[in-house]
Amino acid sequence: LMALSGAEYTDTRWKMDMSKPYGQRCPTFVEARANGSLFMALDRAPILVVDGITLGQSKSIERYLARRVGLYGSNELEAAQIDAFGEHRRDLRDLNGKAYSQGQVAEFKTKVLPSWLAKREKVAGDTKGCVVGNGLSLADVQLYYFICEHFPARAAYMKGPGATPAAD
Repeated sequence: LMALSGAEYTDTRWKMDMSKPYGQRCPTFVEARANGSLFMALDRAPILVVDGITLGQSKSIERYLARRVGLYGSNELEAAQIDAFGEHRRDLRDLNGKAYSQGQVAEFKTKVLPSWLAKREKVAGDTKGCVVGNGLSLADVQLYYFICEHFPARAAYMKGPGATPAAD
């Protein structure tokens, strides 16, 4: 959201070494927990620090940033529609996880996902290419990331002509 808005920000990430045992994979994260940097987020990530105040929980962070940079709709009703879209997307993500855990991935990909996308398109109606309203919003960013997660062919598209999609 910050990059999309053009606003200045600092993106700090904790690098993980998955070859190490749990608890030793990311010493800088362990250090941040120990020095109290993550206290206000209950010692978890992600966090957003604004004017010395730490905010936790990814959904709270994304809604705060969307409001701050003007990507949370043009009125309260659009903001509520953006929230509803995000909750529908979260429901679908949960269904996806359930499908994977129950060995029903094929049914998810051939029935559930296409049905959800068709409903989403119908609900969007005449929004001039946006998920909610007539301008880019948090919902569009959420849809973009959702599509990237579920359609690996996007990577081949981004690489250009002749590239092949990743195996799914």
